[in-house]
Amino acid sequence: MNRVSSRTPFLATILGAALVLSQVSSLGQVNSPPDGFGILPDEVGIHFGPASSAPFSTLGESLLDAAPDGEFVTAPNGVVLWALRHTPSSGTIPGPVPLDEVDVHRRNSGGQWIYESTLIPPSAAGSNSEYGAAVVASGNRLFIGAPGAVNSASVAGGVVYVYEFDGIVLTPVQTLELADGVEGDRFGASLAVDGGRLLVGAPGRDKADGESTVANAGAAYFFELNSTWSLVRTEWSTQPQADAQFGFSVGLSGRRFAVGAPFEDGKYVGGGTPVHLTDAGAVYLGRWDAAVPLLPFNNLFSTYAPVQASIAGLAGSHFGWSVAVDDRMRVAVSMPDSSWMPMDNMVGWDSGVVMVMHWNGKMSPDEAFVRTSFSHGELSVGARFGEHLEAAAGSVDFGVATALRTNNARVHYYVLEAIQAQPGAVVGSVETPRRVGDLVAADPENVALTLSIPSANNPHGTHFEISASGELRAKSSLGTLLDGVYPVGLNVSDGVNGEVSRVFQIEVTGAVPDADRDKMADAWELAHGLNPAINDAEEDPDQDGLTNLQEYSANKDPMDPEGPLLMGGYIDLRPFLSLVSQDKPAEGTVTVADGGQGLALTGNRWVRVPFDYTVTPNTVLEFEFRGTTQGEIHGLGLDEDVNESNARRLVQVWGVTTNFDGSIVETDFDAYKHHANNWAPIRVRIGQSYTGAMHHLIIANDDDELPQNSNTEIRKVRVYEAPARDQDGNIDLRPFGGYAWLTMGTSPSRAGA
Repeated sequence: MNRVSSRTPFLATILGAALVLSQVSSLGQVNSPPDGFGILPDEVGIHFGPASSAPFSTLGESLLDAAPDGEFVTAPNGVVLWALRHTPSSGTIPGPVPLDEVDVHRRNSGGQWIYESTLIPPSAAGSNSEYGAAVVASGNRLFIGAPGAVNSASVAGGVVYVYEFDGIVLTPVQTLELADGVEGDRFGASLAVDGGRLLVGAPGRDKADGESTVANAGAAYFFELNSTWSLVRTEWSTQPQADAQFGFSVGLSGRRFAVGAPFEDGKYVGGGTPVHLTDAGAVYLGRWDAAVPLLPFNNLFSTYAPVQASIAGLAGSHFGWSVAVDDRMRVAVSMPDSSWMPMDNMVGWDSGVVMVMHWNGKMSPDEAFVRTSFSHGELSVGARFGEHLEAAAGSVDFGVATALRTNNARVHYYVLEAIQAQPGAVVGSVETPRRVGDLVAADPENVALTLSIPSANNPHGTHFEISASGELRAKSSLGTLLDGVYPVGLNVSDGVNGEVSRVFQIEVTGAVPDADRDKMADAWELAHGLNPAINDAEEDPDQDGLTNLQEYSANKDPMDPEGPLLMGGYIDLRPFLSLVSQDKPAEGTVTVADGGQGLALTGNRWVRVPFDYTVTPNTVLEFEFRGTTQGEIHGLGLDEDVNESNARRLVQVWGVTTNFDGSIVETDFDAYKHHANNWAPIRVRIGQSYTGAMHHLIIANDDDELPQNSNTEIRKVRVYEAPARDQDGNIDLRPFGGYAWLTMGTSPSRAGA
């Protein structure tokens, strides 16, 4: 455990000395936990998830929307709404201009989104309100920007509409506008919210400059919640320019914020020659409570050596078009346009570029950042990668939208930025760790912070240490891992309000050689007749149903057929046995189908198939189910014994009984009903509900009551490991298909399907 001390307000710098402060700070306010925790890395790697044209994506329990006009609202009781500006369906791409209305969908108990209502602005807002141009949410509060709306002074200066959701009704609670707003302010064109803080951009706002006016200079307005939302601060560009549109984009996390001015001109030096570039863009950074000038950064791509040689290509590139700030002390800034030509050798940049700035939290540009940038080389010229950025929850860092559209929805990617680490070494007999980067943390008060690496549920954390100066360092034991991306948890605490935990994605390089990045060590592949230069993880040369990667994980020979599996990796169901502990006599039939891949059960039958498997948190159970007549319990699962009375592991997909004590529930439990007697694919991460050594595959067609005519058909049963990352170390963003329930004891619970 290491301590870091705060020497300047709101920033915990790494010094190693600790201060002991009481729960109430010197300002008389209740102490708040740290609200920022990150790494200033020495090296990073970028990993893309697959392209998506769906309105949003799902990763585990996280709902990720990469659109500026859509967001999720969560009530205290867990009910979730999805608010999205309505764009009519169209056969042409891109589609028509969105309407001035926002559709609201509610997620039902089955995870489906059901259209509920449409929000529209009051008639006084006018016919050109652009209601829904910006949509953001925090908790149960929804904010909708209408930058063209007519305000209470009867001028089209822009309005922000505030709603609250109690789990039943979405209620308008407040309207925000500028007291001195004028037509063209475009107040509400951009929004960012975090808890009780709201940042509103007004890129069309004019700025008074002595006796003259700077037209469309732009402004950013800061609101805080104290029973109602009130304006507490206004910020302008430190170098206001006509038509710069400061506030075109805004981002906020905790007390750190960013404001984009993508149409700001700049003076640059390229090849030693001063040059004036129009619309090159800028971004401004600040801290909410810091009463100091913002940090201005003209287009930072100008500092890159390749750009210096062709700096004229920055004109019209619009750095700051979109910005996002996350809780790991990072600021993402997009530059979706450029005028570079192919001969400029700026490969991929003409389709759009995103820069990530790792901020140490200081309000000084000196050594404040570690910067990295990325484009998507497969995109065509003019794709405008970075049209919108959004910080995403969970293990995916940023959603990046393009101007490309499919079926009227933006094409977007989710991007993981991994901190690169190389193993330390043992020199002589001395452990010599290798530096990964500096840890930085932000705290609202001047409180000593403690950094630590938790031991629980953090298996890869054992390969790292934190130095007294706050460096994250890799031990020599990191060399026992394969090259790839691994989650590592780190904690920061102020000693008062508990720890704040963050999971960082660490990309291990230079560890166990894995040239083709297929998650199998090169030496093992060579020893077993495989090619270490080709990604052959999914191949099955011995045709025993186990892929090479599964053989490697189990330390088996990929050239030697083995195991109770059929072609395709499906479990052979032919050696089934009746469960002797069945609570009622076995009535009905069991028939083998599909060459051993399937079983058909009728009447009242429970059977087991001998099958040894150690379930881990990454274990997935996959099968197909079909039924025509419903009984009490239809399902399949693994178990450690053959006692039906404690069948706690069953994945139940149909049936009127949802527990094992005889109680009956409504048939809306019926997860299978949507498939209408057809084959339904079921895929469940059973390892999220239980782990350990299992010895039996259990199949249930429970139907105790006459006429006992229910039936269950099961086929293509597979059990395998599927971590949240794919074989290349990228985050696997493809959601698992199908759905099911896990019956745990007497309480059914929804499974992660």
